Amino acid sequence: MLQKLKQMNFVINYKRMWPFIRPFWFRALLSLVITIPIGSLDAVIALALKPFMDTVIIEQNGSTPWNLPLYVIPILIIGFTIVQSILEYAAAYLNTWTGGQISRELRRKMYNKLMQMDQAFFDAHTSGDLAQRFSADPGTACTGLLSNLKTFTTRIFSSITLICVLFYTSWQLAIIAIVVLGGALYPLAGIRRRIKDIVKKSVEVGAAGFTVFNETHAGAKTIASYNLQEYKRQQFNEILKQAFKLSIKNTQRTAWLSPMMHIVIAIGMAGAIWYGSYLITSKQITAGDFVAFMTSMLMLYSPIKNIGKNFTQVQQSFMAIERVFEMLDYDIPVKDKKNAIEMKHIKNNITFHDVSFEYKTDTPVLKHINLMIPKGKTVAFVGNSGGGKSTIVSLIPRFYDVNEGSITIDGTDIRDFT
Repeated sequence: MLQKLKQMNFVINYKRMWPFIRPFWFRALLSLVITIPIGSLDAVIALALKPFMDTVIIEQNGSTPWNLPLYVIPILIIGFTIVQSILEYAAAYLNTWTGGQISRELRRKMYNKLMQMDQAFFDAHTSGDLAQRFSADPGTACTGLLSNLKTFTTRIFSSITLICVLFYTSWQLAIIAIVVLGGALYPLAGIRRRIKDIVKKSVEVGAAGFTVFNETHAGAKTIASYNLQEYKRQQFNEILKQAFKLSIKNTQRTAWLSPMMHIVIAIGMAGAIWYGSYLITSKQITAGDFVAFMTSMLMLYSPIKNIGKNFTQVQQSFMAIERVFEMLDYDIPVKDKKNAIEMKHIKNNITFHDVSFEYKTDTPVLKHINLMIPKGKTVAFVGNSGGGKSTIVSLIPRFYDVNEGSITIDGTDIRDFT
């Protein structure tokens, strides 16, 4: 049940990206459509080897089956490759442009949200966490996702057309290839579950590193004045150790995918060579069929060997999307009422009516404070550190809202003002 809820939440977040994609939907779609011929042209090149092998190598005939000169096939292969390369460049350009535009809009939206956050939010999040969430995550969510989707769609259409070539040349060998392909891709199904906690902790550790850098820059004089250099070094070294451990864990959980795929694919290649030799000797397929099949199989399997890395990056992009909308959905407790009025000036006084406040639940800072501050008067608060002096002042401009009681200006609750 919990897994279904997580999947549902993922679909909702994915759909919520649409408003950011909509203004650039045509270029985004075009960048993906271009990948269809990019992938499909692989099959054309593989298929061209069949007549070349059967006609030229075996029969030693100087022309192709279509009665064209022999040099036409190499020229066509070069031509197809040039077209494929041009389309590859166009797809990369459109992907970068679209991803950059979507990422910019998402960052703008998140920055507007950041400007509305209450003080309690900033108390609960370090500067490094904010830098990670509001700066790095939008880029990972947009540019990284589109880039990897381009790679996936290219390989999907390449795989589909190459599989068609496999069945065209030999359906018996094609079945072996498909079974092996399924076995190689099956482990990808659980990769998200294996890396989710690692990615989450890595983001937290990365944010902690940013925080130390920011604190060191902002508090350089304080660090030097109190001889805190060794303390900060140890703090940063601990972060580096945690980052290293998480990197090793991530490698342990994902790096085995590519070697495992290599082994499975090698078994498939060996099986295809063994059974293909039998089919050739029994005259069920020609040598050209076998060469075209093996070329298609190699072109199909080669990118599959490294698809684990791309798939991991896609999952990281999806998790970044979840973190982005977690921030956009943050419910700001201190906000204007619908009919809030503007406070233009103070006529009489500021009054605290039985005010109680706590930053953390069950840890009160102020208890039942009653206080009137007349206009034009100066009131001094004296007491130990942590006694609530700054808290009293912070409640007046609504950096925080009171838990109990009320604060009024000229008899009007400050929560009724903008």
